[in-house]
Amino acid sequence: MEDFRTYYDNYKSIVAAQPDFIPDLRKNVKQIVEQKQLIPLMNDLKWLKLQYGIKKDFTFSPAYLVKCVTDETEPDIRNFRKNVPRYHGVWSNYYEEGMPVLFTIQWLEAYPKFERFQGRLIEGKVIDESEKFKQLLVELRIPFEQIGDTFRIYGYKNKGT
Repeated sequence: MEDFRTYYDNYKSIVAAQPDFIPDLRKNVKQIVEQKQLIPLMNDLKWLKLQYGIKKDFTFSPAYLVKCVTDETEPDIRNFRKNVPRYHGVWSNYYEEGMPVLFTIQWLEAYPKFERFQGRLIEGKVIDESEKFKQLLVELRIPFEQIGDTFRIYGYKNKGT
């Protein structure tokens, strides 16, 4: 696996190579953030460190649900929290068909458990990396709250909350 500096430089060079898309999106996000009176809590560097930590140290990439500042509707979080996921999240960047553009993320809720299929007649085996996930968030000083088995990471938060 590449080192973090290479990972970071690659992200920055790809973002810089999109002069028509990224600045317009950044401007749109800034307007929405001001209109909704949101406070930014994350930046690209923290998101990249989180992605890198997951890719480097986890046995699976936790499933997640994301709400972007630009989204007009709320995702259905109840169904996400209901059962241990049987699928992995894609923690790569938007240009690799993964997470949305990092500065657009209002919040991301991750479920750091995975149910591995063992057969039709055998219960799935649950792999739980919740403590490791929580330790990574604390180590990186990432703002989050734990809600049952999930962790909500805030890119932006309402001023009143």
